[in-house]
Amino acid sequence: ARRLKELGLSPVVFDTGKKAVGGRVSSRVLQIEGAGKGGVSVDHSTQFLTATEPRFEQLLSELAKEGAVKAWEGPVGELQAGAFTPMDSKQTRWVGVG
Repeated sequence: ARRLKELGLSPVVFDTGKKAVGGRVSSRVLQIEGAGKGGVSVDHSTQFLTATEPRFEQLLSELAKEGAVKAWEGPVGELQAGAFTPMDSKQTRWVGVG
């Protein structure tokens, strides 16, 4: 959509979410005992994204300046049989903000 706008067009992006962002970047509120009336918000789809192509990396950098994404600084790994194994990566892991 951004590129189409740069080309002088007026793109419209449709999302399948009914009350919020849907698809691969959606989250749900779970009602968990002790969590209070608001429940707990859980991301159940894409937790982060990476860029391997320079143009996409540039786009993510621009989106970071606008406050739409940020680099994830926390640990990422796998939880199996109660043990956490960190995943190593030299790539920046980006997450949506807001």
